[in-house]
Amino acid sequence: MGKKFLRGINVSLLLLIIISTFSSCTNEMNIFEGNNNKQINFLVSVPEWKKIDSLATTKTSRAMPVGGSSLSTSNTFNLIADQNDGAGNYSTLISSQAVSYSNNIWKTSNDYYWSGTANKTISFYAYYPSTISNVNHTAGSSPTLSYTVPDNVSDQIDIMTSTNNNVSGNTNSSTPLTFNHIFAAIQFSVGSNGIGSGTISSISIGSVANSGTYIFGGGWSNVTGSKTFTISQSKSIAGTSGEDIYSGIYTLMMIPQAFNNITITVTYSNGGTLTKTISGSWEGGKIYNYKVSYISRTFDYSGTIQTYTAPITGTYKLEVWGAQGGGGGYGGYSYGNLAITQNSQLYICIGSSA
Repeated sequence: MGKKFLRGINVSLLLLIIISTFSSCTNEMNIFEGNNNKQINFLVSVPEWKKIDSLATTKTSRAMPVGGSSLSTSNTFNLIADQNDGAGNYSTLISSQAVSYSNNIWKTSNDYYWSGTANKTISFYAYYPSTISNVNHTAGSSPTLSYTVPDNVSDQIDIMTSTNNNVSGNTNSSTPLTFNHIFAAIQFSVGSNGIGSGTISSISIGSVANSGTYIFGGGWSNVTGSKTFTISQSKSIAGTSGEDIYSGIYTLMMIPQAFNNITITVTYSNGGTLTKTISGSWEGGKIYNYKVSYISRTFDYSGTIQTYTAPITGTYKLEVWGAQGGGGGYGGYSYGNLAITQNSQLYICIGSSA
């Protein structure tokens, strides 16, 4: 039976999800004393984004995949703290006050001290960066953040939060604040089968939910909306396996969600497009790296003329094999490279062995 292979371009893309793991780095704090009680200060742990590349043995990580640097001792974050009076009644002790690193400790701009009474507990809620708005809070309940993802990838910040509830009022050590990324990071690279060299002008993904309410310590609720997000940045690629397409400052920061039949569209500078529909889910604090590849297209004997429509303008490699001989050996082999314009059709006729 004769075979004819068309290699190079396929409407179907190979898309793999790489789920990140994350660890933390810790800044040790000192304790100050005042009024015979311990001053309230914090032990801050910041998670790093980590991505394991399935095509290599090395790991890469970045604390902030979108703009800015990691939450370090040169940064500040905001803090809300509710205090229990010992009878289950809460009042706000600290209201969205900046916390900074000074004199070897993380502390609020004003000094606060523990009561020294165990059942007079305090609940802490922290968020970074301190410039975010729409944080709503009622004493005795977790704050909420109302959020809509900005259209432009450059405006999509990496928000981190931390919650530590009902800390004993006779605490005499630094209070731990472990921050977590609340969004899912979406990136794109070249898959294991490679992709044609050229210039990609944009990649879009949608329609996905773009609005929701984040509950500190409780995750997302009321996730709604339908939005297509586009990374528009000219990117020339060699098309080799593992090559980066869009990451770094071009990482999309999406609300965690389950999704069905959303479309990824790759657009080339010559106007050609490739699409793939996917379903799945995104979790906060994880990187999803979609690896884009062309898969070879194989044509077997069908008894009729078959067609193939070129999805983009490019150079296509065609391979053909001769029919198997009567003695069991294989026939001849030939190949050639053909320049094909987008939407052009190839007509393919495969002969039979009889």
